[in-house]
Amino acid sequence: MRKNHLILILLFVLLISFSLGVKQNVKAQSANFEETIVLGEASWPGIQAKNAIVEKILEAIGYDVERTLISMPLIYEALAGEEIDIWLGSWLPAQKSLREEYSENYEFVRTHLDEAYFISAVPEYVYEAGVKSHSDLDDYAAKFNKKIYAGVPGSGSDEVISRAIKNNIYGLGDWEKINASWPATITQVEKKIKNEDWVVFPGWEPHWMNLVIDFKYLKDPKKIWGQAESKVDTIIRTGFKEDYPNLYKFLENFTVNSEMQSSWTYQLVKKNMDAQVLAKNWIKNNLKITDSWLAGVKDKRGKRAAITLREKMTED
Repeated sequence: MRKNHLILILLFVLLISFSLGVKQNVKAQSANFEETIVLGEASWPGIQAKNAIVEKILEAIGYDVERTLISMPLIYEALAGEEIDIWLGSWLPAQKSLREEYSENYEFVRTHLDEAYFISAVPEYVYEAGVKSHSDLDDYAAKFNKKIYAGVPGSGSDEVISRAIKNNIYGLGDWEKINASWPATITQVEKKIKNEDWVVFPGWEPHWMNLVIDFKYLKDPKKIWGQAESKVDTIIRTGFKEDYPNLYKFLENFTVNSEMQSSWTYQLVKKNMDAQVLAKNWIKNNLKITDSWLAGVKDKRGKRAAITLREKMTED
């Protein structure tokens, strides 16, 4: 009898301990949701669409999320200063020098897109006229008015073009570099193509331009771009993994492909779709993909985040 009594006491103690442990785990889990998660934002639509989708998912499972627009060279300073937590637009090799300069101030999570491409491009009619390589540019200098678009000042493409002009690579020493925001750059390119003017500009994939503009990427025998084939990495501020292990799991799972991101940017720019509307619509129609992103991730209450997201999408 006494033996049975002791067993009941032990079972009761174990039950109380388990209950307290669960409560402590839920409390600790909730604590990870109290601070605002800051996503680094830039002026190109790819990162804006991607951030909007990630923001929508994280908010649905209980996180407070903020997107902060910062110019490209300052993104890495913001990571170093802990002003932003996550940067989903770390293109390589375009941002290689910045990655090297600030290597102590961020942590690599994973490559989330490996089908990227970033190099000088020309309209298809210019390509067919004989400009198939960077080596051909100076032979047709007058046609281009010795002007080459380089995108945002301080960006990876700007560094490449600046270096080529400074060192007279491909005969570009006396060419003029044109800088502008990415939206302004692409708008100018579209206008020139409409008028069948000659223009050389940074082209990249994924981007909506690949869906609506007829252009060709140039060969680069002297490798001023390093390698045309690019990748996009997820990087975080130092210490983020320890602060947010649950969210880190989501970042480990997060991957996209070129077709997805090109479609997002097309809807955002060419269809003038609001980023939040785009995010909501895409998530609702792609819950199998978001399930894979949220595998092993919990919501603020400790429930499976994938289930919570599905419930939220049904409510909206």
